[in-house]
Amino acid sequence: MIALIGAGIFKTNPITDRTPNPINTIHTVCGSIVILTFPIVANLAVHSLLHNPLWLANQGLLVLGAILVWIGMFVFFGSIIVARIKDPSAGEAGGPHVYQGWPNRFMVVTYIIWIIIVEVIELRI
Repeated sequence: MIALIGAGIFKTNPITDRTPNPINTIHTVCGSIVILTFPIVANLAVHSLLHNPLWLANQGLLVLGAILVWIGMFVFFGSIIVARIKDPSAGEAGGPHVYQGWPNRFMVVTYIIWIIIVEVIELRI
């Protein structure tokens, strides 16, 4: 949860700005933690919740949310791979002509949708 908040609060540098910045570093570290661990944590939570009889009625919605999280992550990493294949000379960041922000935002939205699904189910139980 702290990494989610840290990635959201601390502003990242523009893709063309390579100057060292502690705020950017905090965003990058927190964002990396969230990107890499959220799908695993979501799956573990869904697995645990499905062992609780109160949550079984919402099994389909929970699984759909977990699948959506993985789709979000794969779209994000897929966009990075495609950007590198299209322009291998662009460097690590991909350059300003590569729209890396949209897949990242899509991934974040899928993570948020999962949180909303779990919270709505919990409120109904």
